[in-house]
Amino acid sequence: MPLSARFWKTYAVLALLGLLLLAAPNLIWWLSASPSERAWLLARYPFLLVLIVLVLGGIYALWLHVYQTHVRPIDQLTDAIHQVLDGHTLPPLPQASTRELRKLQEAVTELARRHRLHSTTPAAAPLHRERNLLATLLGELPEAVLVCRTSGQILLYNETARRLLETPEHPGAIGLGRSIFHSLDRDLIVFALDELAYRLRQQHPRPTVHFATCLPSGQLVRVQAAPIRDEADRLETFMLLLQPLRSEAEPFEIIRGADLLQALDLQLREAGVSLQLEGVTGTLWLRVRLPEAFEALRRLAFQLHQETSCTQLLARTTSENGRVHLWLRPLDGHPQALERLQPYVQEPSLQALLQEHQATLQLDGEALRLTLPASPPPHSGAARAFLPGPSAARRPIYADLSLLETSEATPLDDRPLRSLIYTVFDTETTGLHPEQGDEIIAIGAVRIVGGRIRPEETFDQLVNPRRPISLDSVRVHGIQPVLLQDKPPIEEVLPRFYRFARDTMLVGHNVAFDLKFIRQKEKALGLHFDQPVLDTMLLAAVVDPERQHYGLDELAAAFGIEPVGRHSALGDALITAELLLRLLPLLEQRGIHTLRQAREAIQQSRPARNRYGRIS
Repeated sequence: MPLSARFWKTYAVLALLGLLLLAAPNLIWWLSASPSERAWLLARYPFLLVLIVLVLGGIYALWLHVYQTHVRPIDQLTDAIHQVLDGHTLPPLPQASTRELRKLQEAVTELARRHRLHSTTPAAAPLHRERNLLATLLGELPEAVLVCRTSGQILLYNETARRLLETPEHPGAIGLGRSIFHSLDRDLIVFALDELAYRLRQQHPRPTVHFATCLPSGQLVRVQAAPIRDEADRLETFMLLLQPLRSEAEPFEIIRGADLLQALDLQLREAGVSLQLEGVTGTLWLRVRLPEAFEALRRLAFQLHQETSCTQLLARTTSENGRVHLWLRPLDGHPQALERLQPYVQEPSLQALLQEHQATLQLDGEALRLTLPASPPPHSGAARAFLPGPSAARRPIYADLSLLETSEATPLDDRPLRSLIYTVFDTETTGLHPEQGDEIIAIGAVRIVGGRIRPEETFDQLVNPRRPISLDSVRVHGIQPVLLQDKPPIEEVLPRFYRFARDTMLVGHNVAFDLKFIRQKEKALGLHFDQPVLDTMLLAAVVDPERQHYGLDELAAAFGIEPVGRHSALGDALITAELLLRLLPLLEQRGIHTLRQAREAIQQSRPARNRYGRIS
């Protein structure tokens, strides 16, 4: 078993003291001895060497026994206490070799029991009731609810928001600590914050903002933004309520022309018609009745497609004198057939809608021109200082307001490990050698936010490797080739995992193996996983350098983690996530609090030196 540097340093001191005790009387005797007595002693120097070796060996054996029966068990009990204080279950304790250690173990076990009882006392019941009430209220709301920082970081969302904003192509689009800009355009949030800041300065009695937009899925939604002010009356967080547009008549809403055309483009694609945009920017705002106005625009575009047999349409917008002009022109087919739309343009229902909007619709050469009033954001720029640069199962409600405790201005390397957002992942593969053609067949991941595993924010996908799987690999993970035949290839899955994991730290166990497979695909797919990476195997070596093996099974057993789902990608990711949370208090106990300190400690760990070389 490898022994720590502390063991060898202590042994060196004990050995030196033992040699000094052995040498002192002999030195005194040497100084007072006659020449014949000194010669007699020198003639027996082999016996002296054997004596020295026996003394050093005896000191080593005695110190090793004391270390293994007293020092190391006490260290393990200390780590177990820190595990309990951090809210984890008591890990398996080492077998006591003395009566004193056995009594100490009994005290630790009783401490863990009382701590568990204390954490579930009636005093905590009101807090649990309030949280359950809040979860029930938000879970029953038909609207999607999100609370975000002005930088876009999500602090809370409910299940309706997750269902509305996530799609199979964009799993994990929202999540605690993620950016709302992955789901809603940044300019929209800027507009909302500008309006909120202006209304707060004007002391408006209801400082809320209403607008409509188009989600990446093509769905039009109504959005309400409301400020959440802090103790200093500053706008640092805000709430968003999102609701799909209903079919019944709705009041006028402001919406960007770009969002209307984006929704139209997605509708036309289903009919095999492509929409090319020209001059369409996010600064053109309209005030229209939704969804009637969009339905009329959609019918107009489909009528244009049917009458002219076009498969490509050009949408061009201009703005002048407070009016927005939208041209729809067929790029192929029979543009001369445009006159056939005249009866449709003259329909009473359409004319009534145009009149209600103070708009006009007319034929203009080989194009249709729709003109209506513009509605520019009146208070743009009022809140720009709030935003960073562009780089920057029971009625569940997902919230972590502890994210507010860490300033986003703090460099990543200097942030506490507990404040970081982690994506803990694992892969299953056809074999061990990606350079020889082995492929990923499963990716599983879970997020850790605020020091807690978020089982509602997971990624779990099988992958079609398009190659045979070795029998040895099947024996390990149990994934039969027939299960992968209808699954998407890695070219589809890895970009989805990339979107799931961005803005977070990557964590894995023996993660260099998983990264080797991912790096093989990055260049071809135009991806680059450039976030920092932590390896729980190396962190365990920092915490316990004397351990012989750092396999996931051995560490799970040592920390009392139940290995549910072992050798499945998501199962191993969940075990690794639990292991990371068990390691964090032990790292802090050893003075390792920030990401920078953890990375420096990893560089000095024995596995990093022996197997990995330098870890970047």
